[in-house]
Amino acid sequence: LNSVFARASALMATLSQGARGRLIMLLGVVAVSPDSLSIRLLESTGASDWCILFWQQVCLGIILGVVATLRAGGLGLLWTSTKPVCRLLPLAVVIQGVVYTGFTVSLFYTSVANTLLFMAMNPLWAAVFGFLFLGERVARRTLLALLASVASMLVIFLPVILGSKGAEKYTKEELLVGNCMALVTGMSMAAFITIVRYAGKIAPEGNMIVVSALGVLLPLLLCSTVAGQDILPHGVQPMWQFVCGVVMGSACKTALFLALSIAPALMPGPEAGLIMLLEVLLGPLWVGLAYRLIPSMWTFIGGGILLISLAMHEL
Repeated sequence: LNSVFARASALMATLSQGARGRLIMLLGVVAVSPDSLSIRLLESTGASDWCILFWQQVCLGIILGVVATLRAGGLGLLWTSTKPVCRLLPLAVVIQGVVYTGFTVSLFYTSVANTLLFMAMNPLWAAVFGFLFLGERVARRTLLALLASVASMLVIFLPVILGSKGAEKYTKEELLVGNCMALVTGMSMAAFITIVRYAGKIAPEGNMIVVSALGVLLPLLLCSTVAGQDILPHGVQPMWQFVCGVVMGSACKTALFLALSIAPALMPGPEAGLIMLLEVLLGPLWVGLAYRLIPSMWTFIGGGILLISLAMHEL
């Protein structure tokens, strides 16, 4: 195992800073892509949405807390490693909590297609925030890739939204709340990317993984306040599937948020957001393979546009 880590470290050392950031971000997105499958497994056990959100956040907080402690070199050095970025912690923790909570809560009030479409705008928000707060100008090739990625998301989701009858089960007020929550979640994710990038400039040695670990406090508080006893896994069958689903989903999310805590400090925020869009393609792929579901023609077309735009961006 040590030899594997040594070879991986040697490989990373040969890459440029930007290439390391892109590789870390890509690995995080690939690792989080089975998360949609874990949600399907949990829903099939009869667990409520609030129960799923609560226990995944508990497990996620534990895993990220352990990783943050290891990153610091031990529990005694945890505060020392966090101190360089301590003034960013309050804002970053709240934003991370909104990211954790927003996606799941938005699904209570609007369709999956609406949620993913609004969240897919986060690369554009990352470009805007980077320009406003960090003075970063977006390269022309990145801007073209951003526009192409937005077009690909429209190709994938607009036919679903316009032709879906599922929206009939939501009132106009619920749709407004759900769509706004999805939009705010995408903006919050872009804001977190911007904060990590800023932290990388002023204190590259800071332990931003602590932010991801503390970010679970907001969804845990929300679940406990709103759902009450519904957060307990009453009547869940089989229990082993529920436990496996919680651990699987938390592990997937850990990989993504570890990447988000590291990669944006090494690469422009819009590029990190672009790579994250791959989850929109990979997530349904895992579900399709497990449940033998064939994606629509629009998914293949939009996915092709996205992959081509990302490949052209890296050439």
